[in-house]
Amino acid sequence: MISAYAKPHMSKPIPFEPEGEIIDVGPRRRGRPRRWWWLVLAGAALLFLASRALSIYISALWFGSLGYAPVYWYMFRLKIELFVIFFVLTLLILRGGLWLIERGFARFAFDSRTVFINQQPVNISPGRFLRPIAWTVSVLAGLVFGLSMREAWRSFALYSHQASTELTDPVFHQPVGFYLFTLPVYDALSSWLLYLSIIILIAAVIYALLALTQEGLSTSAGVRNAKETSISAVSCALAAFLLVLAWNVLLSRYPYLWDDHQTFSGVTYTEANYFLPSLLWVAIALVVAAVICLVNAFAIRRVRLFIVVVAVPLIVYIVGGIIVPAYVTNFIVKPNELGRETPYIEQNITWTRRAFGVDRIEQRNFDAETSTEAFDLQANRATLDNIRLWDWHALKDTLTQIQAIRTYYDFTDVDVDRYVISGEKRQMMLATREIDEAKLPEQSRNWVNEKLIYTHGYGLTMNTANGFDSEGMPKFVLSNMPIESTAPEIKVTRPEIYYGQKTNSNVYVKTRRMEFNYPQGEANNLTSYEGTGGIRIGGLLRRWLLAWALDDLTKLPFSDDVTSESRGLIHRNIRDIVDSVAPFLIYDNDPYIVISSDGRLFWMIDAFTESATYPYSRHHQAGEKTINYIRNSVKVTIDAYNGAVNFYVFDPQDPLIQTYRATFPNLFRDAREMPADLRAHVRYPETLIKVQGEG
Repeated sequence: MISAYAKPHMSKPIPFEPEGEIIDVGPRRRGRPRRWWWLVLAGAALLFLASRALSIYISALWFGSLGYAPVYWYMFRLKIELFVIFFVLTLLILRGGLWLIERGFARFAFDSRTVFINQQPVNISPGRFLRPIAWTVSVLAGLVFGLSMREAWRSFALYSHQASTELTDPVFHQPVGFYLFTLPVYDALSSWLLYLSIIILIAAVIYALLALTQEGLSTSAGVRNAKETSISAVSCALAAFLLVLAWNVLLSRYPYLWDDHQTFSGVTYTEANYFLPSLLWVAIALVVAAVICLVNAFAIRRVRLFIVVVAVPLIVYIVGGIIVPAYVTNFIVKPNELGRETPYIEQNITWTRRAFGVDRIEQRNFDAETSTEAFDLQANRATLDNIRLWDWHALKDTLTQIQAIRTYYDFTDVDVDRYVISGEKRQMMLATREIDEAKLPEQSRNWVNEKLIYTHGYGLTMNTANGFDSEGMPKFVLSNMPIESTAPEIKVTRPEIYYGQKTNSNVYVKTRRMEFNYPQGEANNLTSYEGTGGIRIGGLLRRWLLAWALDDLTKLPFSDDVTSESRGLIHRNIRDIVDSVAPFLIYDNDPYIVISSDGRLFWMIDAFTESATYPYSRHHQAGEKTINYIRNSVKVTIDAYNGAVNFYVFDPQDPLIQTYRATFPNLFRDAREMPADLRAHVRYPETLIKVQGEG
């Protein structure tokens, strides 16, 4: 029985379908989730993490083989800590700031609104995207700033271990250590906070625009609430930005101490007396503007005050930073430039000499001898015998022709040094004979030859700087293969060069294969590595890991010649070694070979501490860097056979090397620990004398 009040059952009307067109009105099938995309992404992530872990493992093994594992782990740990700290801080500050903005606008529903794209109406609901965007921006910013601060690990390390300095600059009266160690960290932190405050300010402005333009504001009370909330949010964000900007302005004063001008470097008369004080007033004006913004956020809430907070610091800067300095420069300084700038030029000269160590050079006066005794050749025989007549370019070409012996040997450079022969100190020219795998005959270019047999260079030549034989060839002290010596004081007991300037490939030694040592007529002299350099191949797992890291997966794991006691020699280029172990130093471009008293070969490289922020010092080019402070604080020796590297401190008064020693106590040694036979070959570095000469 049907109730009189019940509605009769009626089916839903069927929509009209045009002829020839079928519309599926049934439920749509939801596409299957493409899980394989997630699997690919997960696999790629795991592969990346495994690759990074492998790189860390191999680096730790290599540093450990040199005895500097603590150095590697300190740099690694500090980089990780900086990344984590600044990632978390960035995430917390940004997400916290954006959350406060969200709370402030919580009463407003950012409903759907219509916008026109290409003249077509599109409905957008901003409220659905604001929170995901906030999280995305916070995480991405955390990654960016975390990686950025990670790369600034050197500045944070120096700041944490900085040595005390008593010398202060004449303008701000800050110790030199402030500019070398503290200011770089302050600059990094202020820039980081400035970017964060800009992001939060932009977010506040976006929320304010969305609140003021929403379609639901139909009453005057709603408009007033939206306006007041927007002003409060933007005022708070702007106050934070202005405070951080004030700190940036204060820090921006210091770089004027090493600013290069046309005639001198450092603070000028106008900057010292007018411009730099004006920047202090600009910073004060920014702080005042920030206070006004906070008052405006919680009490006044007037749009007009935004004009005031922008105009006040701007007017102070225009008057104090532009108009007044321009007037002083044109009408006070330029008519009396020499008198006004003389004290500052004198400061520049004094501080530049101090920064480049020129003030420590001892000056001696030598009276000119004009008598006939001055031309006595026999009395000056020691000087005449050491006048260099051989040009190193011509000598290198000559050695390549008569001493290379085989086409795959190469003389990379010719070094000038001094050795005692027959009781006299003589100037000698030395050239190492290194192997160049790229020049091996084509039929010899295979894995076994390149990785197991042709593993090292052999020996060197030594000739007097001005000696010639009867055929016009160099007068050799050391030559040929095996090495022949014409002076009993000079001997080479380990002529093999496993680490050098052209050793850019990885090799495996202590294998079942004998290594090619040097050609001997129709036969070859063979040898087997007896040193301690490199990474032990070890068991099956380490072998596979090494093969993966060295891109040798198709050969190394399956070679019967390589045993668990074999060793992999990696990073054999001496510049790669020092750049990896101590990347915070800069190095002379001319390493040179030294023969020790027991006949071993050592490379010697001059290392420098440097800075570009030394007060009142002029900038000069040193290698690939522009600097205004340099010290030849370190001498580096590298065993050409074992690859053992030692860093000896020769300028313990340098505040930078003092700080590095405090940071890496296991890395540096005192100069007195350098063996006497090596120390006898320490020289004045080419890079330093060039920089000092240009200054």
